[in-house]
Amino acid sequence: MSNHAVEIVQLGELHPHPHADKLAIVQVFGYTVCVNQADWKEGDLAAYIPPDSIVPNIPEYAFLDGHLRIRAKKLRGIVSFGLLMPVPLDAYLGQNVAEQMSITHYDPPLLVTQGDNESGPPGFCDSKFDIENLRRYPGVIPDGTPVQITEKIHGACARYTWRDDRLWVGSRTGWKKETESCLWWRVVKATPQIESFCRANPGLVLYGEVFGQVQDLRYGSPNGVRFAAFDVSHGVGAFLHAGQANAMMDEHVVPQVPMLFRVVPYSFDFCVAAAEGASIVPGADHVREGCVVKPRTEMYHNSVGRMIFKAVGAGYLLRKG
Repeated sequence: MSNHAVEIVQLGELHPHPHADKLAIVQVFGYTVCVNQADWKEGDLAAYIPPDSIVPNIPEYAFLDGHLRIRAKKLRGIVSFGLLMPVPLDAYLGQNVAEQMSITHYDPPLLVTQGDNESGPPGFCDSKFDIENLRRYPGVIPDGTPVQITEKIHGACARYTWRDDRLWVGSRTGWKKETESCLWWRVVKATPQIESFCRANPGLVLYGEVFGQVQDLRYGSPNGVRFAAFDVSHGVGAFLHAGQANAMMDEHVVPQVPMLFRVVPYSFDFCVAAAEGASIVPGADHVREGCVVKPRTEMYHNSVGRMIFKAVGAGYLLRKG
């Protein structure tokens, strides 16, 4: 499960910035970070604050001039992801010090009515659908592993399942009562394939993204909402293999997230490059948020669980929004 973390890291080699004498470039996990050469050296411990973190309004961050949301920045032609800060007292390598440093995660506000929650299907257990950042775990998927790469859509996570002779409709964190104004139910009415799929496959959970008039990227839908599926689960934390899920969704003509690469050998550099560029969602006229990478055959890892990762594009992080 993905959790917001501010981790204590040990810095590797610092490389001179090609266009700024006072800056250096250091790799933190799979992130490139620009730092002041005078402040850091190889072997130092640092607290790494990733993009889309919110830091407290205290004197230590006065140099941010009130811009407390940490964002990616292009510094003399190099994109820098996040911020390094001194290590809190008694912190140790690998520790998550987000709570200790009073740093939280930025969640963009939804622009639509979310509706009221209800209790979920009786006896049904599930968990929030979360995806770790590929730049945090660049080497977890072995190089050469056949993977599928799809566009990551900027919207709201949705889930649907047929149980007890009815359709259950949920957001990422809760199940929703049926109302005309509820975002997740509105898209059911607009996309009858959702209910068709769920009726034909009771017990399975269809996951997807509701998008359009949801967040600041509108995908050519300024007055409506759309749906694109991306996964199918058959139990708590258990998902169908990519090809099987795609075939089942194709059978019921369920709209799916755009396919960037159906099968390609895993390479970290290739995958982060796939996160860049314009959205290929029909009607979109803006940058893509990024991409989602998962092995064609389901794989699991002791540290991160299911191997599925998002790579958020620098173009998206650098935009105003």
